[in-house]
Amino acid sequence: MSWFCVVNKQSKGAGILEKAYSVLTAEMVSQIRTIRKSGKVNMFDIKSVQLDAYSRGFHDLVTYLKLNAHEYVDLVMTGQANGNNWAKFLSS
Repeated sequence: MSWFCVVNKQSKGAGILEKAYSVLTAEMVSQIRTIRKSGKVNMFDIKSVQLDAYSRGFHDLVTYLKLNAHEYVDLVMTGQANGNNWAKFLSS
């Protein structure tokens, strides 16, 4: 079993996990900024970002990326996600 299989959408309770990881937190944005500043991965290569996040112990971020890939790309492109503007936080 791969660690990418964090959530099995057909399993009992998967909806609870999906709801818990559907909101981007300030901590996750900080973790994304840490990965970006390392320069190790292309931030549009979500699998590589997940691997780097996993190796750093950012497990909530790994799950968030698995469940919210398109929102993550919006964050990288525009600095906005969940109706919040994270651009200033990402650039600091």
